[in-house]
Amino acid sequence: MSTKGTHIPDWLQVPFAGITPAPAQKGQDLFPTGNWRSIRPVYRDKMPPCNNACGTNEKIQGYLDLVKRGKYLDAYALIKEDMPFPSVTGRVCYHPCEQACNRGKYDEAISIRAVERFLGDLGQALPKDVVKAGKPNGKKVVVVGSGPAGHSAAYQLARLGYAVTILEKSPRAGGLNRGGIPDWVLPQDVLDREIERLAELGITIKTNTEVGKDVSWDDLRKNYDACACRKICTTWSRKGSR
Repeated sequence: MSTKGTHIPDWLQVPFAGITPAPAQKGQDLFPTGNWRSIRPVYRDKMPPCNNACGTNEKIQGYLDLVKRGKYLDAYALIKEDMPFPSVTGRVCYHPCEQACNRGKYDEAISIRAVERFLGDLGQALPKDVVKAGKPNGKKVVVVGSGPAGHSAAYQLARLGYAVTILEKSPRAGGLNRGGIPDWVLPQDVLDREIERLAELGITIKTNTEVGKDVSWDDLRKNYDACACRKICTTWSRKGSR
């Protein structure tokens, strides 16, 4: 079709007005019609950058999507699969996930830590937690220390069906969370509630009990199938061999 005699705006001008331009290599590059048109696309589910940056590999994009749809309890249940104390990390985590957030390249990163804190406080307000202990497998494990590592280890072991006992040398459980973080960052009642959740899972917490002083390693080897602490994880048979 000719455009001769028709006013053409400057921004629509072609090199030779009124003449259809011949195909150019640039057009072929923009709209190729090679053998790719017969290839079926394949969906690849890769780890989001926020998940990859998270120290606990939380399913961040999963619970953010649930929160977006107003499914707060489902989001809390999802985060509890990986993180036993979201109300704690939602206050003290340095949130590397937000530094890796793709949204930050557009305007600003999503406030992931604030969402985690919201979900953690929602869970603390529940009469009963959504997490249940696993079916008992007949094995007993002792965890030395009730800090973040001991807390997490006991939590996941209980979910797998182990009978767990935590030994804490201090008068109150909590470890570094209790003694290393100021109250204005992590209120004591928030930490206490998280420790109560451990007890609700059937985990026994013994305070004022120092391994090597109040109880020996031989006693632990005799009474438990395995021992977990911050630096080592040891298993032994009932006969005492490691």
